[in-house]
Formats: sequence, structure tokens, C-alpha cells
Amino acid sequence: MGAFALSLLVMLCSAGCATVYSSPLANRISLEPGLTENVSVIFVEATPDLGNWGKLPQIAGYFRRSSVESFYFDPDVHGDAQALASWIRHERVERGRRVLLVGWSYGLVQALDALKCLESTDVRVDTLVSVDCFLLNYHRGEQLQPKNADRIVLIYRDCAQLPTGFLCPVVHRIKTCNHLAVPGHARTMDVLFRETIRLRQISGNPGPPDVPATPKENEISFPDLTLVVR
Repeated sequence: MGAFALSLLVMLCSAGCATVYSSPLANRISLEPGLTENVSVIFVEATPDLGNWGKLPQIAGYFRRSSVESFYFDPDVHGDAQALASWIRHERVERGRRVLLVGWSYGLVQALDALKCLESTDVRVDTLVSVDCFLLNYHRGEQLQPKNADRIVLIYRDCAQLPTGFLCPVVHRIKTCNHLAVPGHARTMDVLFRETIRLRQISGNPGPPDVPATPKENEISFPDLTLVVR
């Protein structure tokens, strides 16, 4: 983790603080909370997080205020990968909800480790999102695809190298070179809200916890907004 921490420190020293932008989809969900019914979003903090510069707690709070059930997991506070795995198991198995697991920077490594802990129990997440986790192949090698994640979404800066080893990931590029700006970027917010809505739309209900979602293209129409969710 030394190389990661050093790289992160260099970027933090050369970048400004992050900003969390709003999304028009948040207003729609607030008016129609059924759009995200039975979906839980778990945000996994980067470690080390020197001063909450990625604003992940604020992002999780923004989702909650927008009627999306969301949780903020900080490894420095809440525990290791086993602890995160127990959060996922609780939402997926005990509550029967679909799970969107979002790893910001090194938090994605924590998310992958948690999924590894759950492999033998057949507990799955519907979507795993990597928000600009750099040096991922350095930390976890070339075979990154979790056996128990049905969909992979990569949200990365234009100038960042994408990790290899995921099967058919959905890629979104963010027009910035600032690592800290990615989590709260307007495009990132839209993608995360779209992915949340998608989990509700692909089936209408969560179904049995061990049945993976079947990805397909859906069109969601609003009075002044048409959104194609992939």
C-alpha cells in the first residue's frame, strides 16, 4: 500500500478540494421514491482518507436525502473486509434488497476483498462501481472480475489508465485530471443515480437474493427527461 499512499499524497498536494454536484435525477427520485425501491447503495471510503477530501460521506448523505437508501462504510471506523461483507450480506440476504457497491479510490480494493469473503456463501452484489481506483492491477493483479458481481461499472478520469481484468465493464470517462474531483463530479452523480434506478427497473422487485440480475437496456421517461439506462 506504500506506493498507493505516496501517489495519493502527491495528487492531494497538487489538487484542490472536491465539490459534490447535484443531479436532476435526485429531484426525480425524491418525487418518485419508487424508482429506487428495494435498492441499497453502499459507499466504501478510500484509505487513507486524509481529511475527507473525496466527500464520500456528503455524497452518501445526498443520496439519503434523495430517498435512496444508502450507507457509508469507512474501513478506518467500521472495520475490515469481513465487516463490509457482513453489511452486504445483511442488505442482500436478510433484507432481500438489490445492492449497488461503490468503491472510491482504494475503497474499491476493500470492496473486492469483501466480495471475495462472500464467494463461498453465494452472496452477490448486483453492481460493483469503481470510482477512479488507480494502481488497481498493482494491488490485486490481472484477474479482477469478482465471481459474485453481476455488473461492473468504471468511472475514471480522462487521463487515468483503466484497470484490466474485468469482464465487459461499462466505462464512463470524467473530463478532469483531478482525482479528488471524480466522486462528486456532475457526471459521476448522474451515473450513480442511473445505476441505482436501473436496479429497480430491470425487474421491478429484488427477487430471491441469490438470483443475479439480467442486464438489459431500459428506457425511463420523465416529463422533461428521457434517460436510457444500460
